[in-house]
Parts: sequence; C-alpha cells; structure tokens
Amino acid sequence: MIHAEITENSNYNTGLVNTGGKVQALMNELATARLYNDYQYFVIYMEDTGIHQRVVLLRLMPAGMAGNNQFEQMAAQEPGTGTSKEQVVTSLFKQLPVTNKQQIMLLTWGHGSVYSIFKAQPSASVPFNFLSADEISNCFANGLGCKVELLVMMNCWMQNIHTCAALKDSVNFLVAAQGMIMEFIYDYAGLLHALPGADAPALCQNIKNNLRPEFSYTMKEGDALLVSNELETLSLFFTSLHAYNIVLQETENFITLLLTHLEEKNAAFIVRKLIKDARACIYTFDIPYQKNAAPYYMVDIISFAESLAQLDAGNFLLPFNRLSAAIRQAYVIPPYIGQRPYESYYPQAASRNFEKPPFGTGIYFPATKEQHFNSFLTKFTSSGNTVSFYRNSKWLEFLEKYYSL
Repeated sequence: MIHAEITENSNYNTGLVNTGGKVQALMNELATARLYNDYQYFVIYMEDTGIHQRVVLLRLMPAGMAGNNQFEQMAAQEPGTGTSKEQVVTSLFKQLPVTNKQQIMLLTWGHGSVYSIFKAQPSASVPFNFLSADEISNCFANGLGCKVELLVMMNCWMQNIHTCAALKDSVNFLVAAQGMIMEFIYDYAGLLHALPGADAPALCQNIKNNLRPEFSYTMKEGDALLVSNELETLSLFFTSLHAYNIVLQETENFITLLLTHLEEKNAAFIVRKLIKDARACIYTFDIPYQKNAAPYYMVDIISFAESLAQLDAGNFLLPFNRLSAAIRQAYVIPPYIGQRPYESYYPQAASRNFEKPPFGTGIYFPATKEQHFNSFLTKFTSSGNTVSFYRNSKWLEFLEKYYSL
C-alpha cells in the first residue's frame, strides 16, 4: 500500500499509531485485519508537512486471525536536492523482497489530481509535490521489475484516458473512480482477507460487493453545507489494461475524424458548432468548491461521442459505437455507478438532466481557449510535469484547431 500526504506526527516503529483522524483509522484497520502468514504486506508511508518530507517503508507483520498485526520499519528516506519523489519511491520498491513470479496487489490512498496522486492542488510551500501516473508506471517498472497485477486507487479523479494509457504497460488491472472517492469506501481488511485463491477479477468483485454504504461526506459551496452519500454519487470502474490498446486506438481514430472535419473548409464552422453543442450537453468532472483552484475540465470522451452521434448520426454514430464497444470489452466487471453520479458535491448538476452514466474515459476538454490557459493541466505541464497521453495523441492538436475557429 502506498499512503500519500500524511501531515500528522507519526510513529510506526513499534506498531503504535500516534496520529489522529483518518490516518489512525486506516492504520488501525490494517493492524486489526485478519492476515495470512504466507503473504507479504508492506506500507509506504509518505509524510509531507509542506516543509519536511519523508518516505518510510514499513512491513506489516501478520498475527494470523488474531488481528494484532505489527508495523516494522524497513527503511526511510528524505528526498534530497535534485532527488525526485519518483526516485525515492523506486528506491524503496527495490528493497521489497518480491520476484516476478509473485503477484502484487497495490493500494494507493490519499489525494488525487486527475494526473497524479498526492496534493489535489498546488500550494505556496510545495507547488507541485506530485507522483504522476507516468511516474507511478516508472516506479513499478524500475523499482519492482514486474507488472502490478491489481492496482486499487483511493484517489479522486484517477479513472481517465491518460491514467490508463500511462499504466497499461505496468499494471494488468485497475480499480479507480472517475470523480470523487472517499477514504473508507473500500473494505480494506475484507479485501486483504479475501486474497487466498482469488484472482484479480474476483478481487474486483469483492471490492464492488463490499463498498461501505454508511459513508457520507460534507462539502461547503458558498454558504451552503452539502451532504452526500458516497455510494449514491460514486462512479467506480474495474478496468483490464490488457484491453486498453484497443480503447486508445479507437479514441485516436475518433480524434482524427474530428480533426478531419474541422479542416474541411466548407464544413469547419458547422462541425465546430456541433462540437460546441455536444460539449455543452455533457457533465464536466471538476472541483468548483475550492477557491483559487485550477480547474480540471474533464469530460467523458465516450459521452461526448454519444452526444455528437445524437446531433449528427451520419458522421459520428459509428465512431461512438466503436468507442463504447472497446471500453465495454475493457471492463473486468460492470462498473459501479451510483444513483446520482453527476450530483456529488456539485449542486449545479442537480438541476441538469444528464441521462447517460459515465464510461470511465475522462479526457481534458475546456470549453474555451481562456479556460485552457487557466487550467490545471497548463499549470501542471508548465512546472515541468508531463502527461504521456497528450504528448503522444492528437487531442491537444484538436483542441487548438477547435479554439482557432
């Protein structure tokens, strides 16, 4: 398990947890879980107070069915000048006693920011203390030396096209949310107890069957306090990254079609209006409740293709059908979609009628060029971070063409 961005003072050397709130609850759940002696369990604990940073590797020592597990510190590192978090995590991964004959399930826990885990937004003290999806993939390849069988992310916004593209060569199966997800929606102890004899699809089903229904959260929007039940607003996907090359190919075919239409002199402005209207009909996954936050402007590309197909079936129905067929083939099991997936903590969506559920194929799509300049992606990449999908795809080229007309 990788745990991100712990800010409380902690001491795991003796198995005692001297933290409060969420961190203590998580570690207590691991400490009391019924574990098996023939499995190995590790925690990478990442402390970030904004000034001091430290990464610690812990071994969770099973106490069998007694549920009195202990934490044993194996190593600790502080990122030095010129040392990236990717290098530190890779170094700790190399110390794990794993081989390519073993299957690895890895859980990430903490903030997500669409492109990375750790801080959801830049801060003044630590502008971009992230581990991007591309860097996570590098950590697996260079640190573990083998593919992760199942990656379960408890990080908001991480189910999208570019996360899957970054991880497809280092992870076999991915569980992640397209929008917001809260800390204790997963039954961690039950999942660890279900390991013997279970393959990745069976573990995915275990996660889906045991989502915790009692969890709710409160967000503030202006002067209003909004209370949501997590299961009603959750969009959780179980994806086979083996099958994602087809999804990426169909996505690129769709993008090429959009570019072709926009480059046709006599049809460009008509097609641009169709794109604008289709974009206006679909939900934007974003974080409007945070003041001074750089927006994500994420939409579901298959929902967008579906909206286009409804406006112009002659040109876009077949591409939508091919895209939706590809992503359905990539589902390990059907996704969990709550009754109100577009409401969440976003009250504006409650007044809109979004009939179709999301597909788990988030992609960056600001409505205007001005939004693009002020987006999270622009700030993220201008700080030296990269998103391999956008570097290799024609999607940003399509956006530039669309904004220019």
